[in-house]
Amino acid sequence: MDFSTGTCLVDLNKLRSNIQSIRTYVSSQNGSKPQILLPVKSNAYGHGMIPVARFAEQVQLVDYLGVAHLLEAYELREAGIQLPILIMGQLSLDTDGLEYCIQHDIELCVSSIELISKLDIIAQAMGKPAIVHVDIDTGMGRTGFLYDDINSFTRLKDFQNKIQYKGMMTHFSVADSPKEEDIQFTQNQVERFEKCKSEILQLLNQSCILTHVSNSGGVAFHPGMSFNMIRPGIASYGYSEKAHEIGIVPIMEVHSENTLKKKFPPHSPIGYGRTY
Repeated sequence: MDFSTGTCLVDLNKLRSNIQSIRTYVSSQNGSKPQILLPVKSNAYGHGMIPVARFAEQVQLVDYLGVAHLLEAYELREAGIQLPILIMGQLSLDTDGLEYCIQHDIELCVSSIELISKLDIIAQAMGKPAIVHVDIDTGMGRTGFLYDDINSFTRLKDFQNKIQYKGMMTHFSVADSPKEEDIQFTQNQVERFEKCKSEILQLLNQSCILTHVSNSGGVAFHPGMSFNMIRPGIASYGYSEKAHEIGIVPIMEVHSENTLKKKFPPHSPIGYGRTY
């Protein structure tokens, strides 16, 4: 028996079209062709993490998948997904979890020397490098090394034996805001990131590294700040104030039915707390 009163439909071909449109939009704005990390955290924003990831891999749609924590990365690998995976949240120092990441080539954003040091010890014991992206906090106030934490940056070079520094990232906090002060704040974030990038590359004696800062707001409102990889999360699924300009549409449809209609007299309270 089917007792459902609604249906949720996800069109993965629209996902493909959205990502292609995002790629075209960014390229038209700054002439670059950045790699794309598709965030599939929180069950792909409610669209189904495994089906979305499997489709993205099958049609070679993106370069990376992004998740929030280890369990999501574990579920992707156990489902057979082989695309590069980046865990964008900060992991604990749990040895089993870090070993699993190294063994299964899961890349980690790192925000502390303590985590890098622990990864280095485990990687040396396993004889396999840990792959990391250095997270810089340029103003979001969540994960990441503080942008002026020179002491930590200097220590990064002490862990190059079994630590593979593959990327650097930061996260915009108000990139989708049209306020002049927020536009300036986003530009300041980019300037801070650029400064950290130059210092860290010099310390590590590297000339090239994956650099990514743009979330959906960054892609839509600041496409010229895309660096060489972008992370369009909610925009990939069709939601942005600039959806028409970018050429994206929602990939999900929800079909339901009304089960109750009521007509209230004026000034009737509705719900807990009588707030309406």
